Formats: sequence, C-alpha cells, structure tokens
Amino acid sequence: MKNPIISIVIPCFNSQDYIKSTLQSILNQSEKNFEILIINDGSTDNSLKIINQFNDKRINIISQENQGVSAARNYGLKLAKGKYILFFDSDDVMSKDFLISRLNFLKNNNNISFCSGIVLSYPTKNKIFETPYENIKNKILLNHEYINTCPSSFIFKIQELKATKVLFSRQLSNAADRLFLLEISNFLKGGFIGSKGPLLYRIHQNSMSKKVTPKLISDNLLYLDLVIKKNLVPREMKNDFLTSTHYTISGLCYINKFYFKALYHSIFSFYLNPIQFSKRILKLHV
Repeated sequence: MKNPIISIVIPCFNSQDYIKSTLQSILNQSEKNFEILIINDGSTDNSLKIINQFNDKRINIISQENQGVSAARNYGLKLAKGKYILFFDSDDVMSKDFLISRLNFLKNNNNISFCSGIVLSYPTKNKIFETPYENIKNKILLNHEYINTCPSSFIFKIQELKATKVLFSRQLSNAADRLFLLEISNFLKGGFIGSKGPLLYRIHQNSMSKKVTPKLISDNLLYLDLVIKKNLVPREMKNDFLTSTHYTISGLCYINKFYFKALYHSIFSFYLNPIQFSKRILKLHV
C-alpha cells in the first residue's frame, strides 16, 4: 500500500503458535487503511510458512538475522510509511475497533502524540491494565500496578515520534518497553482512550514476563543502570525509585526461589543501595 494511514510493525521470532490469530485480528479491523511490516527476526520454526498463507498485499515480510525484538522494532520504524505507527507483538490480538478508536482519538486531540487504552487478557478477556496518563513518568518509575508499558497497546504520531530520536534499547529485552516509554514521556504527551478498542494481551508460558530467570533479573538491573545514566529520575524521586526497584528485584528473586539466600544477605541491604544489593543477590545465582 502506497499511502497507509498506519504502519503496524510486528517483530516475529518463532511465533508459529500465535501469529495466525494475531494477523487475523488485524485483517478483521474496522479500519482498513494500514500496512503490516513483519520483521522476521531469524525464525527457525513455521512462522514464515503460516504468514505466507495470507494473500493480502498489505502484509510485507522483511527478514533479518536474529538481533532481538528492539532491533526489529527500530528497523520497522525506519521502513514505516504511515502517519501513525504501532509496535505490535506477534502473540497479541486486536479487538475489532482497536485501530479506529486510537486513530480517532489522536485526530481529535492535536496536543496528544500517542495513546493507549485498556488491556484485557486473552482469551478470557479479564481486565488486567488500565492506564490513565496523569504523571505517567512517575508511575513508570515507581512500577505503578495500573501502568501498561506493552507496546502493542500504543499508537504514535510517527513524525513526532521520529523527532524525539528515541529508539528501543538493543541492550534490553523485557525492560525495553519501559525505558522506551519513559524516554518518550520526556518529549511527548500521551492520552488514554478509555474502554474502546481494548488490546487482547495473550498470557502464556512462553511470555518473557512469565519466565522469571536470572536473565530477566539481569535485564531489570541493566534497566536501572540506564535509567540513572540517562538522568531520567527527578532528584526528588530518586530514593522512592530505588526503593520501588529494590522491591521489584527482590520479588523476582523470591519467585525464582532465590528467597532464602536473598534473606540471608538482606542484612547488608541497610548499608547498600538497592542496585548494589540486587546485584549481590544476582551474583549468587548466575
């Protein structure tokens, strides 16, 4: 499509179990003027075979060696032709009015550069996230439970996004979404569309956020370092940010059965800042 109104960027790595329903939900949208850029990030399963079964000129497949989800999203941003852009995960699903509800909101609000809505679990459709955008930066920094940082729910005005020069960090995996939105919020104003056109967020055992591993903990520690190095934490929030992050890392340690060794070494937490303490805990298990 020469002049799509929206570009939908889908990083795809070994998504054979989910990509069919994801694409069907996009092609069934009430808004039809879009392009789909599938960045095949070195898949070794039947993902490409399934994608090629769709006979639709709006679907474009771009293959690259495996470089990670952030590199795939950044490449999609470079290739996008639309006025708006969406970074959609290959295992999520759109409700029928997902696109049109967000497009109408952005068209009617000139001072808003990106927007999101509620997120329902898939296939049970229970509400799991509702993201009002008052003080979004503070809520991300403090790991607010109602903040949704999943890129699939967000649509951006592409020229305003490109003007920020913010990209997804290739150093991060699971935490790349949080850092991206945190940086974007320094430049652009976000909006919340309410209950129209929800994202259907698939929860399964292969989700990165469900695999509590040393790699996930390490990813969160690197996120902390980057947030501080990029000076994204206001001075008055630094202690609250470190404390909140400390609890997050400790919780991940607990889930991954690091609890008892973490408890043994917690006597040092009084003398160490949360990042140093979390790194000490991680060293015990990597």
